[in-house]
Amino acid sequence: ERFFEAVEGRGDVELKIVNAVATSCAKEGNRFTLRFDRAEKLQADVVLLATAYGLPSSTPTGALAPFDALPPERINRAGNMVIIGSGLTMVDVLLGARRDGFQGKVTVISKHGQLPRPHASKGVVPRESGLSRSKRLSSLTTAVAIACAAAEAHRTPWQAVINSVRSSLQDIWQGLPVEEQARFLSHVRPLWDAHRHRLPLEVHGRLQAEFNEGRAVLLRGQVTKAERDGEGFRLVWRRRGSKETETVAADLAFDCTGYRPDLASPLIQSLVAQGAVREDAHRLGLAVEPNGRVLSKNGPPTRGLFALGPLCQGSLWEITSVPELV
Repeated sequence: ERFFEAVEGRGDVELKIVNAVATSCAKEGNRFTLRFDRAEKLQADVVLLATAYGLPSSTPTGALAPFDALPPERINRAGNMVIIGSGLTMVDVLLGARRDGFQGKVTVISKHGQLPRPHASKGVVPRESGLSRSKRLSSLTTAVAIACAAAEAHRTPWQAVINSVRSSLQDIWQGLPVEEQARFLSHVRPLWDAHRHRLPLEVHGRLQAEFNEGRAVLLRGQVTKAERDGEGFRLVWRRRGSKETETVAADLAFDCTGYRPDLASPLIQSLVAQGAVREDAHRLGLAVEPNGRVLSKNGPPTRGLFALGPLCQGSLWEITSVPELV
């Protein structure tokens, strides 16, 4: 909406939408040549890669993807459902299935078992946490926990501290050594995501009621495989802390563990082959500067080439929500 409002306010800008898949982008001199699967090539002085997570693809476990549409009658006759992952996408799938008539039991299997927290009951002003620019993840996480506790003690919601940290998170992230960033991704990310990606109070209440009243159950563990079994699914999973695998049958199974940008797409690979881009240190996306300029294989940015959104997450971390995107 904001994009089209901006275009309408600029009579000097001509907008053309090409309904096709970009298959390659070649830097030729100071310009780029883009080719598509079902449209004529075009040239540009500046290219912005805003491909998000790429085209929909099958899930790594073999379960249904969250966006897979099912006939209402199949949802209605299902007796049970397994959802892999416990973030906001899980909430969408669970409550969406209820809205569509699903009456069965839901089993949520999550590696860390963290459910999304609620927003504050009233809008909160970001509270300065006074975080030092430590290069140790343990110091940062302790400081955030102390700041949240102090805020609650003074009747300020902890959400105010998280909102404050969010505004400076790109600087904090880039100040961390790569090893500390990797430690965050392995150990702290699930807890951060649960507090960062929150639910409206009414929706959070509906989610809590699902678990409190026994219509849904949360299990800590990891699904290694989901196979089709007739119209249903057969899932193999392992409880957290156990080496033994278990099997569970489900009429419906959805993988809501999230996605990474598709770095294997022809478009991105064409840029990799030219040395115009390189992966970030964590292989979450592309290496970029804070303003989104994409770094080349040899180090300096590629002139005229930018990225936005999930492609930048490994470099900037906080870049996938509205305030950072606009």
